[in-house]
Amino acid sequence: MIVYLPWKAIWHPLFTLIFSFFIYDVKNSYLYSILYLSLVMILEGFNIEVPTMLSPIVTMMIIAFFLLKSVAHAKKLAA
Repeated sequence: MIVYLPWKAIWHPLFTLIFSFFIYDVKNSYLYSILYLSLVMILEGFNIEVPTMLSPIVTMMIIAFFLLKSVAHAKKLAA
């Protein structure tokens, strides 16, 4: 007999622990990444070419920016 556990029972405590430290990372960086990728798709819809490697580079830069902002905020709270 296979017992299926609800998704939240396994992953929710883990995500809560990890993401509680990175408050800005979760709230902002993914939204800005989706915004950028949406703009790329709109530009490509109008036949404006965007370099292929630009999307992952910008996405990583956005996530890194908010990650560093979260770490600085955590250090400020600890001091």
